[in-house]
Amino acid sequence: RINFRLTNQIFEDQIAYLLTLLNTGLLVPNQVRTCWLDDCVEAFIRTIDGGEGNLVILGAGFDARGYRLRLKERRINTFEVDATARQHEKKRVLEEVGIDARNVTFVSCDFETQDWEARLEREGMDTS
Repeated sequence: RINFRLTNQIFEDQIAYLLTLLNTGLLVPNQVRTCWLDDCVEAFIRTIDGGEGNLVILGAGFDARGYRLRLKERRINTFEVDATARQHEKKRVLEEVGIDARNVTFVSCDFETQDWEARLEREGMDTS
């Protein structure tokens, strides 16, 4: 794993490790982006001060934020919105590596033809 200190966080990610093997030059920008987004989520959690909240990740792909930050334990409902095929692949990989995905709600959506907000409400997101 790669350890990188930024914004008072240690960033550990297998994807970052794989990027170093590929020598793509994307390692530092990806680390900065991930740490910055993690900081945004942490700031959001502080604003709700122990209350319940929702985190929506549009085009979630293989984002692991809902698992790494243990959001369900902190009363944050995580909704990952993405194409059906991508979500099937992600679920397969999560199961293969032993990551429990029950704390995340997967919302399938074709962004070109479907209303992602309506899909979220249909999947149980409380918008109040």
